[in-house]
Amino acid sequence: GQTYAYCTLVFWCVVTTVKGVIVPAYIVVAIPAIIVIGSSGTALQDAIIVFLIFRFIPAFSQFAYSIVFFVGCLGFYTPNTPLFGVLSAYVVGARVPATQLSMTYVYLWWTLGVSALLVVLTQYTLSTLLLWVVPISAFYFEICWQAIPWCIDGPSVCPPHTGPCLSLTSIGTVLLCTSLFVVRYGCFLFPCLCAPQVPG
Repeated sequence: GQTYAYCTLVFWCVVTTVKGVIVPAYIVVAIPAIIVIGSSGTALQDAIIVFLIFRFIPAFSQFAYSIVFFVGCLGFYTPNTPLFGVLSAYVVGARVPATQLSMTYVYLWWTLGVSALLVVLTQYTLSTLLLWVVPISAFYFEICWQAIPWCIDGPSVCPPHTGPCLSLTSIGTVLLCTSLFVVRYGCFLFPCLCAPQVPG
């Protein structure tokens, strides 16, 4: 019992960290690209593109939960009964809505600010150094991911045994994914290191 439950908990911590931290960090870069590529020069059409994109951000959280339900064979819980046959039922705790709303707020405002900045910057220069937005966003989201529950609910969000384990697993997942990104796109992030000759 306990060993399997602990491993399952760590597994879902990795899944939710990828969903809640890593994927949104890539979305921050994808949105300006979609806006710039899809821009038609018509204010109304561009406004529709921006509106649809920022409608997607809050909906993404619900979509990700649906994936978790499907992969984990979990049932969609209703007050009376799950909607279909399940192995177990998922019940959202009382503290989840406030935390989820706070993270949605973080996603929206960070993505809005960074997207606006990138759209403006790409009008002047299209530099591969803009890829630094991905690791910076990942670290920012991870800080909020760890800090917001603690700030809202205090020490109760960190049980003696599982709390530190989940925090370290989440931080380790972000560090691993960010390291893989830096290794893959290192020449874009550090162009001087990959240049045939370094000036000076």
